Amino acid sequence: MCPSDLKLANEECNELLRQGLIEHTSSPWACQAFYVEKRSELLRGKKRLVVDYKPLNLFLRDDKFPVPRPNVLFSQLPGATIFSKFDLKGAFWQIGIHPDERYKTAFCLPNAQYQWTVLPFGLKTAPSLFQKAVTRIFHPLLHSALIYIDDILLFSPDETSHILLLQQFHDIVNQYGIMLSEKKSIVGKSEIEFLGMHIANGQYRPSPHLAVRLLDFPDSDFSVHQVQQFLSIVNYVRDFIPHVSHYTSVLSSLLKKRPPPWSSSHIEAIRKLKEISQSPPALTIPSSGQLILQTDASDIFLGAVLIKDQEGQRSYCGHACGKFKDSQ
Repeated sequence: MCPSDLKLANEECNELLRQGLIEHTSSPWACQAFYVEKRSELLRGKKRLVVDYKPLNLFLRDDKFPVPRPNVLFSQLPGATIFSKFDLKGAFWQIGIHPDERYKTAFCLPNAQYQWTVLPFGLKTAPSLFQKAVTRIFHPLLHSALIYIDDILLFSPDETSHILLLQQFHDIVNQYGIMLSEKKSIVGKSEIEFLGMHIANGQYRPSPHLAVRLLDFPDSDFSVHQVQQFLSIVNYVRDFIPHVSHYTSVLSSLLKKRPPPWSSSHIEAIRKLKEISQSPPALTIPSSGQLILQTDASDIFLGAVLIKDQEGQRSYCGHACGKFKDSQ
């Protein structure tokens, strides 16, 4: 860690000490802390101190509580016309760690060693543990709330029921002493952004920033890391892209131990995915009406589309696509 980063880290740790989030320790455990300069941190103008908990994660038992898939969450929104969104401030830091277990979270700087009093970022079990805690706390509202780790979306069919829902939500927040981010709170909107999707009028589509992120990539000569990043974004919006596996399977070949050389097929797949992502179709949230599942397959690929038929008016609810394995 360079002198300027060390100075910044000491200042940050002093603030964490003041807030009671960390404490000094002489634990026999210690993971390395360092700064990352990812694009998101550069945009907000601040470096982020992280702890490499890979050594500790090797010894942690998995927590099996499920973190829901976003597209499954959105299927719970039929009939919703008014929304409110909340972000739990500090997320994992709102869950304390038993004093007898804190030594395991120890991390070190070149001149100090600390341990967390709260659940730190970087533990492999943190997302599922937090999801479990928040889901149990807000269990009475699950019929009208989507919970994805530290993001909560309240939804109602009308304004009257939404006001009542908001009161119930704030009663629970006050009961458990939960801290919300005032800056990120949005209340009583007919359309809203949630988990990278724009939700309005019984439909949802990817937020524009996802398409912009794809355009930031070149058209060829990706590094392995760039291929992984590109496919990660595409997979998040794959429900909106018909025949998506035709394109992603070409790019996935670049992640093999012995990848093929770059060719026109890779460039074409990248350009096609960028093009489709610029104007993806909105997907209808299934509600009343007839649902039709259309399927198709070739020797290599399989595909399906879910369609809602409401009195002769048809709209798409989602696409699915895959490539058969050699054994299939």
